[in-house]
Amino acid sequence: MGTTARPRAGDAAPGDSSASRAALLTTLRAASQPLTVQELAAALGLHQNSVRFHLARLVRHGLVTERQASPTGPGRPSLVYTAVDSTTATRPSGFQLLASALSEHIVRAFPEPSELALEAGREQGRTMVSRDPGAPPAGAEEGKQLLTALMRDQGFDPEWDADDRRLWLRTCPFRPVSDEQPDIVCRLHLGLMRGALDAAGAPLEVTSLDRAPAPHPCLAVVQPQR
Repeated sequence: MGTTARPRAGDAAPGDSSASRAALLTTLRAASQPLTVQELAAALGLHQNSVRFHLARLVRHGLVTERQASPTGPGRPSLVYTAVDSTTATRPSGFQLLASALSEHIVRAFPEPSELALEAGREQGRTMVSRDPGAPPAGAEEGKQLLTALMRDQGFDPEWDADDRRLWLRTCPFRPVSDEQPDIVCRLHLGLMRGALDAAGAPLEVTSLDRAPAPHPCLAVVQPQR
């Protein structure tokens, strides 16, 4: 790893969140490659949980990008962070603002919003799969290829684990919204995958969409249909 600047977050008063976030951003901008939470915590003398807390807000405000490193062995791949070029950083996009507004409305207006989101995603997934009515059902391998293409098109940067039963969604274009309404956004995408497999007739089932607390990525567990 290249040499990075080491601003001292400890020079700020305890609890000074703005100073800590500024130090994180300065360190990321000076780094020659993306950094992990552990590397940032060591560089700044901060607790790793504090680093995660501040990174989540930097990501939400479009100042830092988050992605998963390529898997190097068993277990969850590391998350790495990069500062966004200050000349290209923008406010949340229109689609993110719209998604946020709709998610908040669903939560307020409906008694079981997460189930509504799941069914809405399922219906959308079915409509997104174009298939000849006379075609035979898709096989397991075709079903996996379908999920990969579907989630890549949606901007999730999917990658299968070696066991072919875990699909890592390494980026989330709805991250700022899902941080606020995970029961809506993540259930919708779970339904999307299930609906696509239903429409293709693939003998696979997405049993869960595991989203750990921010800023961790999503993990879809895919198993043979029972």
